[in-house]
Amino acid sequence: MLIFNCLNFSGTAIGMLFSSAAVHRFHAGIVSVFGVIGYNLLYLQLILFNVRAADFVVLLGITSGLAGAFYWMSYSERLTQYTNLSNRDSGMAIISMISSAINLIIPFFAGAIISSVGGDSGYNIVFGIAFVIAVITAVGAMRLPKSTSNTPRVRHTQSFRFSFRHKTLFYSLLSEGFMGIREGAFGFILSILLYRLVNSEVLVGFNTLLSSAAAIASFLIISRKIRGKNRVQYMKIAVFSLLIFSLFVVFKINPFILILFTIVNSFFSGFISNSAFGIFLDIIQTVPGAENMRPELFAQKELFLATGRCLGIFIILLIDQFNSELLWQAISLVILTLTQIGTIVTSSHAIKLTNDTLIQRGEQ
Repeated sequence: MLIFNCLNFSGTAIGMLFSSAAVHRFHAGIVSVFGVIGYNLLYLQLILFNVRAADFVVLLGITSGLAGAFYWMSYSERLTQYTNLSNRDSGMAIISMISSAINLIIPFFAGAIISSVGGDSGYNIVFGIAFVIAVITAVGAMRLPKSTSNTPRVRHTQSFRFSFRHKTLFYSLLSEGFMGIREGAFGFILSILLYRLVNSEVLVGFNTLLSSAAAIASFLIISRKIRGKNRVQYMKIAVFSLLIFSLFVVFKINPFILILFTIVNSFFSGFISNSAFGIFLDIIQTVPGAENMRPELFAQKELFLATGRCLGIFIILLIDQFNSELLWQAISLVILTLTQIGTIVTSSHAIKLTNDTLIQRGEQ
């Protein structure tokens, strides 16, 4: 699991160096089709490898990462095209809410199909349905309005110099890195800890169901409450709430507390991730010259995020090597959550510099 996630995160970051070039050469619709094709290859690999999938974890992780690189590049491009400073948080929250609802419903239907059909046939049917949905997604992506880049060639070297020269962008990229330290590990560590406590797939599945419901409620609040001016305030609420609950896990680790913490984590995580991404998109729109290098900057963002995610996984591995008891794993949750203070600090600096830029331009 840890190897797969590291390869997935790294593959997405490296793959975006290529998907950004594809956006310049073609457009976001074609790039999203490349991502869909990549995920279909992943489904095909899972069907072919079947029970031996664990033996091909390196290939699966790389395939997933590269597919994600093209999909998320297209998503980021579309998001900047269809939202602006006034409605960006609402737009991201609505998309995330729909995604959480799908994550809530699909596992139930997939489980029902696998249980009713049984054996490998059930899994093959699920993957077949996923393939059909992927084709529909690709067709829909191609029907969206097309936008072409003013610069047909990718400019990674120039964009890195641009980011380091503009402190606003650099602080925002740093905030993505800090956020990734916690985000990458928390995507799976809580389920692993719960499974180690109860060894029940049913309870883990029920935990996922509750977490998805909490995420939907969270994004509903985000769509109505969070705006450009209060993002950091909601970040602070989220980080300190998560820190308090992670301390509860240290002092009393049991299945009930862990499930409660997973629900709380799902509810507050969006406050951090959506706010950080919203700040980054606003900066691209406000810093002169940044919009012409959007794909390259998205690749940089993913590189910082993936570095943080892999660092978070490394912290968990290091603590597990030191002491594999559940108590120390619970302590690692506190350590990872404490790193989010860095997200708050860097995001605050980025917003301050962005506001100064808007004031100079007479837009605030």
